[in-house]
Amino acid sequence: MATYYRQNTERLPSVFLWLLAGIVCILGGWLLPVSWKSVHPVLLEFAGSGTPSVGKTAIMYLEAGKSGPGRILAEVAQANREAGADKIIASLDQLVANDPVQSVWGGRDQKMEMLFSTNTAALSSASNSLVRLFMSAGVREVVHPHLTASVAPGVQALLRTEQIEAYQRFVPTMKPGGQALQATILMTTLLYGGEYFSPAAALEIKSAAELALNGQNIDDLEKIYLSVLVLGSRFNWAQVTEILHRFNRAGSLIEFTNLINDHPDHQNLLYAASLMAGEPGSVASFVSTYGDSGFANLDQSVQAGEGAVRLLMERQVPIAAVPGGTLGVAAPFILKWPKYMLGLKYFLFVLGGIFLLRAWSALATTPSSDPNYGVFGVQGRIGYDGEPVSSPGWGIFRFVFRLGLIAVVVGALTAMSEPLFFRNFKPAKVHPGFRIAGLSNSPVAKKTNEPKPVNEMDQSTLISILLFALLQIFVYMVCLMKIREIDLQPISPTVKLRLMENEENLFDGGLYVGIAGTAGALLMQVMQVIEPNLLAAYASNLFGIMCVAMVKIGHVRSFKRQLILQMQAEQGGYQQRMQ
Repeated sequence: MATYYRQNTERLPSVFLWLLAGIVCILGGWLLPVSWKSVHPVLLEFAGSGTPSVGKTAIMYLEAGKSGPGRILAEVAQANREAGADKIIASLDQLVANDPVQSVWGGRDQKMEMLFSTNTAALSSASNSLVRLFMSAGVREVVHPHLTASVAPGVQALLRTEQIEAYQRFVPTMKPGGQALQATILMTTLLYGGEYFSPAAALEIKSAAELALNGQNIDDLEKIYLSVLVLGSRFNWAQVTEILHRFNRAGSLIEFTNLINDHPDHQNLLYAASLMAGEPGSVASFVSTYGDSGFANLDQSVQAGEGAVRLLMERQVPIAAVPGGTLGVAAPFILKWPKYMLGLKYFLFVLGGIFLLRAWSALATTPSSDPNYGVFGVQGRIGYDGEPVSSPGWGIFRFVFRLGLIAVVVGALTAMSEPLFFRNFKPAKVHPGFRIAGLSNSPVAKKTNEPKPVNEMDQSTLISILLFALLQIFVYMVCLMKIREIDLQPISPTVKLRLMENEENLFDGGLYVGIAGTAGALLMQVMQVIEPNLLAAYASNLFGIMCVAMVKIGHVRSFKRQLILQMQAEQGGYQQRMQ
């Protein structure tokens, strides 16, 4: 006759309270707009509120008489459809029309005005390109004697680099076609002598020039000259000088100009973000790391305001948000104490997991120290006769099992709360050793012995494979626990065998989990949550097959064989007693 059981209902109120507390904690952590590898849009909006927008920054440069930087900012504001951008551009056009200096230099510069005060005719053939301006004979006749008269060692070192003939990226100044290099050297030397570079970058430039003159290393100097050439070919004097002193090192300048040269469509965005952030090096580093997504994030932060740009550059992580709502009221606290608030988020997840574990324990009818308490915490049942139904004792192993299950849940919540945890970004494509047509000393490309790229698994693939493996290990442990539970039951081998047959679906659980993992991975790849990789998807199915094979062949088959032998032994003993 079948035996029926009833659950002890005396602890249901406490179960409900613990469950409610766990859900509240997990939900509270989920709604906090703070992440480890991303910045929430709510934080950008709060950081940008009350700070100058790109249009207001353009007005500040307009009022300072710097039409060059102001025009780039106004064009970015116009592209973002900011109110009043068209009026700012009209005001800039009026300023340039009323002041001839604005059309040449892009803004007032006392040093340049004094230098050309006695020879304004040299600027009569002014060009929109700063490089072409310095290539003109009239400008060279004014700038070169001025620099030659300087007593600064760095200025003299840079001027002597005109005599070097070992340039690889430029045609030397002594050969036909070397005007571009000469103009670049004059620009660099004039910027250096005028203290437009930051002190640290100026020291690097001086060292690179001295090393090149000694024949030790000319590559670093060529990269610097190439960076100045890129800036001079795309911006006017005021635009170049306004951003140049913000580079803390020459490497940042090179990285920034590489991005501008390879992504000319984004040069205004890069320039505007650099002025708003105050550190062009951080802008270049961010875009170089995150590629096309970096440009999109940069544009989003520029639209939010100066504070948003500074926040994004300070964190150096992309913009992303988890599905669902968010607690916007927590934004000021997250901005002030980001690490503590991130710790609070994870603490709420852990606390919620503990409360869920406590709710699970409260479902039991007996304390966890009672040997009759079931492994899952819900098998401590009471028969309708009022007597507890005995089940094998598990001790600390039962608690560890439940704790591990809750840890998996908490870990999954933590991973899902990081929207970019499984995503790898493709860096921006830059060519640090690129050549400009007509400027190279040799038409033959310089061969490099760089090794061919090796296909490597990205981080998201490795994490996915590890996660699928851990899930199958968990299923494997559950199956072993069930086999052990049946083995310890004080019942006959015949009943144990029937119980094993009843658990066939559980023993096939590895396949179900593996198929579900493969389907879930393929779905996330289609939705572009993770990088497309079939290896990560089919690894789940492979692990599921291996898990089921190990359970059924390695454990279920041997245990059933043992039960069959025990049944035969009992039947033989019974027949002997009957005889």
